[in-house]
Amino acid sequence: MNALREVWRTRAGKGGLVLFGVVVLAALVLPFLLPDYRVQIFPRYEAPSLAHLFGTDELGRDILARVAQGARISLMVATAAVLVAATIARAWDWSPDTPVAGWTRR
Repeated sequence: MNALREVWRTRAGKGGLVLFGVVVLAALVLPFLLPDYRVQIFPRYEAPSLAHLFGTDELGRDILARVAQGARISLMVATAAVLVAATIARAWDWSPDTPVAGWTRR
């Protein structure tokens, strides 16, 4: 928690945390609000509009829906990787405060 306070003190840290929050919120909410990203025959290569904010691709899929689904999958993979790494570190009794051979904290 102390590290989070230090990140929040800087302007870049605040911006990064806010941006991260927006990406997480969009990845969690947008897939439920947007239409399906399945193949549709008719609206191929549509320009961005109110119906499709990022337009459609060559198969008629909504690009914004596909980006949101990709962000959601990326966050799930990243969360799984962090959980696996934390589990391994805990099993080997490592912690962020444990000094590595030759490395010291300043």
